Order: sequence, then structure tokens, then C-alpha cells
Amino acid sequence: MAEKIYFTSARSFLDPNKVAREEISIFQKKISLIEKFKRIIEESKIFEDIMPHENVVIKMHFGEIGTTRTIRSVFIRTLVEMLKKKTNYICITESSGLGLSTEGTYGIGRIQIAQYNGYTSESCGAPIIPNDGLKGLNYITVKPSKFHTLNQVHLGKLCTEADKIIVLSHFKGHIETGFGGALKNIGVGCAAKPSKYGIHFEKWNEPPVIDLDKCTKCNKCIEICPAEAIENFQILKEKCKLCWGCGDTCEVKAVKIIWITPLETQKRVCDVIRGFFDIVGKEKIRYINFMMDLTPSCDCVPHSDVPVHPDVGIFIGRDIIAIDKACLDVLETLPLIEKPYSEGITFEQYWEKTGNPILKEFIKAAKNLDLGSEKYELIKLEPN
Repeated sequence: MAEKIYFTSARSFLDPNKVAREEISIFQKKISLIEKFKRIIEESKIFEDIMPHENVVIKMHFGEIGTTRTIRSVFIRTLVEMLKKKTNYICITESSGLGLSTEGTYGIGRIQIAQYNGYTSESCGAPIIPNDGLKGLNYITVKPSKFHTLNQVHLGKLCTEADKIIVLSHFKGHIETGFGGALKNIGVGCAAKPSKYGIHFEKWNEPPVIDLDKCTKCNKCIEICPAEAIENFQILKEKCKLCWGCGDTCEVKAVKIIWITPLETQKRVCDVIRGFFDIVGKEKIRYINFMMDLTPSCDCVPHSDVPVHPDVGIFIGRDIIAIDKACLDVLETLPLIEKPYSEGITFEQYWEKTGNPILKEFIKAAKNLDLGSEKYELIKLEPN
């Protein structure tokens, strides 16, 4: 059976000829994307089984300092207000990044970035709580029932304790996975530091190695290490938490690691999702993709280029593969914005130029672990 994916267009269109003839008014609230967002939530019935006592977590990405094209806070507030009709126990969360040297690598820093980018309890209507603690090390370890490479994954604890999860994703490009949507939002965004390490680096369960020929013995890696795992500038496997704090802090790049290929990254991200589904349950998760501000890079970089394509709209569903596949299928039909993307290449080819994978390989990796279905029925909703 095809999964139902609900869609509403980003357009707020009125026939200018009818407006000119005063046949219709320009002041029509119902065509606002905010109002259409409310309607698509109602029509999709994604909140129908949320109980008054349940805790609901909204998982999203706040961007970085310098990011300017993340999901607008007014949509999050609208989502929260709709959720409050079902339960008052709602929070918004994000995990800390890999390393220990910038704001985004700490739980409190993530909240500060959220505030800087306009996401606060006042603007969004719900508290913002770190998913994986103060340093990204508050997690549970799960052995996925199926996997490509990672036979154990580490998941930020907050999301694993939720009764329901709303995965709110800004659909855009990504230098390693090809695109960032619902798959990336869970597979990277719900991973604690040790699994972020595993997603990016070849020897996923081995600590990095310090190159003593390069090392200046400044002691910064020793000072930053949360596990006291560095002795005589050797990293002890039995103590290392795989947080990458040492490598992140080293100014001379003496801490050595091997990055994996984008295709392998896609597979490992799916390993994390499989472990997440095994412990949380697919049935507890809902997905909302905002296919707007389609930047070529992810919101994890400290800048936002102009969109590659025009805005499309909002997608809602209950299947992680189906919703991302629906976005990819629409993506193939979109024209490039002529400037500055004037070479006539597709969104997919944009990243292929850097040696990155075909976008649909991500879908294939997800299907191999039974994460969902790529068969969907697109239900389009527009104002009456």
C-alpha cells in the first residue's frame, strides 16, 4: 500500500485580473502558508493519536551562527499551537555537533545558537532542550537489528524518551549525503557524538591517532578530553569516548583520522536510523519537510547561499523514505534559478561535481534496512 504524503504549495496566488476587477479581495488570509500549514496538519491527522499525558519532542536543526535560511520560527510556533490542542508537554530539541571547540558542539551552545537565529521559548511557544546533554555525551547505546557497517549506535537520550516525535526538516543539499531531509535529520541529528564520529570517519570504533612528528605538545587535547583518555600523547581506546574533541581542538592537525566516502556516509546514517527505530518505534514518529529556501549546502555550515530552486511547499507524512522520495521526485521537475546557477546543471549534478553521491543512493541505503517505503500517494491540499 502506498504511503500518504500530504502537500501544500508555498504559493499564495491570487488572479491579478480578478483583483483588478474587484471580483476578489487581496486580503485573503486563507491563502497564507501559515493557514495552509494548519490545514495540512489537520487533513493529515498526524496528531490524532497524541494523548493529553504524552510528551512530544519536535526534532529540528537550528542552523549555525551565520546561517540565514532555516525554517522560520513562525512555522514552529504554528506547529506548537496545533500540538497544544492535544498535549501541553512539548519541547524542541537538537543534538550537539562533533568536537568540543565551538558553540554548536555543546548543548548550551546549541540553545544559544537557536536564540541567535530566532528560536526561543517565546518565539516558538515551547522550551528548547538539548537532545544529548551538555557535551553531547548523554546517550543510550543500541545494537541495530539490521545494519550496513555500524553494529552499535549511540543516540541522544531525550528523543528516545519521547512518546511522540515530530521530525521537522528543512529540505536542502548536503555535501556528504547529497540532500538533507527527514533521513538526515534523524540519522545525523539524533546521533550523539560517538555515532557522529562513526558516521564521518573510517575506523568508526577506533580512537584517532596523534602524529607525534606534528604534535607540539601544547596540551590542549589533554585539557579538552572529557574522558582523560590521553596519556603521553597517546589516546587510550578503553577510555576514549569518540567525541573528536582532541582533533577539533588541535591547531596543527596532528590528530589523524580518515574520512569516509559520501556513499558510505549514507549507509552509516541509515544504520543510526535503524537503531533509532528499533528503540523508539516507527509508529511514534511523524515527518514534516519544508521544501523552501533550497540551498545547496546544509544548515550545519556557517553561511547560506541563495536557493538553487524556487520554493516548493510543505510535505507531511508518516514514512521517512516516502516523504524524502516525494521531495526528490519534485526536485527533478524544478528549474534552476538562473543566476548564479547558470550552468544549466541539476541539483544532483551540483554535488556530483565535488565527487558526491547520487541522491537516490541514500534512498536505496534506507530501503536496504527496511526503514520505510518509497511508494507514496501525493495528496495536494489547497485553500477552497
